[in-house]
Amino acid sequence: MKTINIVGWKPGFLKISFAKILQENLEISLFDAKEMVERIMKGVPISVEIQDERVESFLITAEKLGAACSLVSEFNNDAKKS
Repeated sequence: MKTINIVGWKPGFLKISFAKILQENLEISLFDAKEMVERIMKGVPISVEIQDERVESFLITAEKLGAACSLVSEFNNDAKKS
């Protein structure tokens, strides 16, 4: 699993489509995905855990949909555990 920080959105953000990719990749309900999108829209950053094989596809799709997100490096994860 990899951690992705979703820190905001850009003009033209496709929030419904983004909620759907959150639902699919996190295996959560559409209601929960919509709530996450609403928090992002209010400027509240969120972190999500995504399976390794889905990370690249998620980041590319999220960028196309207007989400501002980044992959947390393994170095940062190790530092948090110390």
